[in-house]
Amino acid sequence: MSENALMPGTARVTFDYSDGSKVHQFSNGFQNHLARYNKLHQSLHGKKAKIDPYERSKSCSQWLVEQLKDIGIEAYIHRYNIPLSTTANSTSGINSNQFKRQGYNVYSVLRAPKSDGRESIVLSTSFNSSDESSISKTTTTTTSSSSSSNTETSIGVALTIMQYLQKKGNIWLAKDLILVISDTFLEQSSSDNNIGLKNWLHDYHDSTMISKDISHNNNNNNNNNNNNNNNNNNNNNNNNNNNESDNNDFINNNYFPRAGAIQAAINIEVSNKKYQSDHVYVLAEGSNGQLPNLDLINTVGRLAKREGYSKSMLLSPSSMNKNDELLFIPVEHRTLARFMLNQAIGIPTGDHGLFNKYHIDAITLGVSGVSSTMGARVLIGTIRSLNNLLERLHQSFYYYLLPSPFHYISIGEYMISIGLIISPLAFGVIYLLISLSNVFTSPTIFTPKSKSTTTTETTQKKKKNLFEELGTFECLDTPKDIVYSITIVALFQLIGISLFSLPQTFTNTTSIILNYLSNFEIIGLFGIFGFSYFILFLIVLPILDKMFYPKNEPIKTFKESKSTKAAVTTNDYSQLITNSNRNHLKSGSNSFFVFSNLPILIFITTMSLLNFSFCTFASILSIPLCFISQITNNNNNDNNNNSNNRNNSDINNNLNNINVNNVMKKLILSIKKLIVYSLLLLFSPPVILYLFSHYIANDQNVFIFLLTIIKQYDQYSTLLFPFLTLIYIPLNLSILKSIK
Repeated sequence: MSENALMPGTARVTFDYSDGSKVHQFSNGFQNHLARYNKLHQSLHGKKAKIDPYERSKSCSQWLVEQLKDIGIEAYIHRYNIPLSTTANSTSGINSNQFKRQGYNVYSVLRAPKSDGRESIVLSTSFNSSDESSISKTTTTTTSSSSSSNTETSIGVALTIMQYLQKKGNIWLAKDLILVISDTFLEQSSSDNNIGLKNWLHDYHDSTMISKDISHNNNNNNNNNNNNNNNNNNNNNNNNNNNESDNNDFINNNYFPRAGAIQAAINIEVSNKKYQSDHVYVLAEGSNGQLPNLDLINTVGRLAKREGYSKSMLLSPSSMNKNDELLFIPVEHRTLARFMLNQAIGIPTGDHGLFNKYHIDAITLGVSGVSSTMGARVLIGTIRSLNNLLERLHQSFYYYLLPSPFHYISIGEYMISIGLIISPLAFGVIYLLISLSNVFTSPTIFTPKSKSTTTTETTQKKKKNLFEELGTFECLDTPKDIVYSITIVALFQLIGISLFSLPQTFTNTTSIILNYLSNFEIIGLFGIFGFSYFILFLIVLPILDKMFYPKNEPIKTFKESKSTKAAVTTNDYSQLITNSNRNHLKSGSNSFFVFSNLPILIFITTMSLLNFSFCTFASILSIPLCFISQITNNNNNDNNNNSNNRNNSDINNNLNNINVNNVMKKLILSIKKLIVYSLLLLFSPPVILYLFSHYIANDQNVFIFLLTIIKQYDQYSTLLFPFLTLIYIPLNLSILKSIK
């Protein structure tokens, strides 16, 4: 615990089971209101008539406002416009030709009597007014408390806590408390996650929204103008009517009462299906793996310990699931794996992730309906601890991993692991970069003396010998090879950039194409990649090869081009113009290995600070693939060197043994190539996409999965889509190009 001002557990929470019984009262009242609305609609329009979900959401919002005002708290309805694409995709039967529909949020402000209103804490929750299962339950049994559905119980918890704080919190409350309740009936048909809360946060931080009611001032000004201008009554009346209508529109659209600056937020989620009873769940993963300040999680943990729920606190809904595939792993390792997986996916595990955009520390506190009293006690204690803050949370960590709710791994410890994963590739690229630096020598206008030249030559030879002892890489590249490698890598990166930018530029066209291709999943996926590879490797790249390396042009390696002592004859040139040497200079050279692997090194080293978990999984998948081409190329080079050495030796000795050895080595080399090609096929982009969409993304269509990760990148800035297009596909193309 780094922030001493939090002081968790110093005050006793007096919330008991008598207060907890009001949770069911509010929940049943909300259910009864939904049941009455549905029966009234059926009596007026018939049983087969579809209910307008927007009107039903408005009715529920009005009921919530009445309940909050009965408690004694100021309450408002926040209206926001829903995009046309969202209403058009809805399955509620509403005409998509309508221009705009309005959504409704309910928010209330509990003003702190002992503060200046500059700071506030947010409680958020949501309900689903279109949940048909809960509606069917309410029509049959409306008096049973056990029949309350999941989302309505969260409404009951929120209203009960606000009622409790209104009565007993005025003594110690030093910050304004804001309650935001949103309707999520659009989540089933929209890609946005809780667009109501997202719009509320946008309008709350929008400078064009006015926090003070200006209607009273405008009416006073209009009355003064009427009294002073008695001579032109008709003109003044017309102008006043126009001004009043304009002002009323301005007030309705831009009037937004506020509290202070939001210091922290807690999202309340009650679900009998998602959460187990007698457990408190703390969900911290936000957009793109962003995490709140560690003190916020530690505060909830300390309070859970004080209330006797330390063994009941979990970090993931699937931690105690009996159907979990990771049950054979110890609990702490399983918790750490789930935590890293949720962080790597980048999608918020709750509505608290929407607060990350505004640099607000937020978590989701999840409980089941049976454990609502236990969750309410922990929640009230957390609010009281946050109420003691003198400034924003800043002293503890923002970069950490949680193997358990009470233990953490800091950034100074877990960054070592990803450094060890990428170190072989990083050292190899640096080593080859140093060897390539000898290709380009800077010109000089001074002619050194003979003695100095001899000394420098000897020192260079010594340094070179020491340098060559570190590895077996040799610089075989000429300046033309380096330019060729840069050209090919730049071409592959341009392909990745186009795949990354085009779906974001033409969003509607991309969604139409992907939805159409979803009808032909396997044929469309492998057909598109196969046709693209055919055009690239059999048409485009051969043209570039002929431009850089014509057939009649002799090829010299860098070592031979630098040697001035021995003259090279035409016969030597003819020996150099072989397919193996030409392929080595074109694609298997050191420069091609360096420039093709630089993007993945830059991506992992920079993005690991933003989302360590994703970069760890990405490096485990990609780093071994970078060395596949080196394995095959080194085997081919060794075979070529061995054959040349045998040609220089006595050919007449033991020809039969040499032939047998060549056959065995060719057989081993073919087996290695078969293994390499099978690995490349297994880790190719179409196969990876198919396996990931069907076995990790809950058996989803590949093209629908592509559409979802594009939308997730637009909403949460996840790293899966940019890694796939900008890094993995160009890397796969480079590996295919480099293999002989």
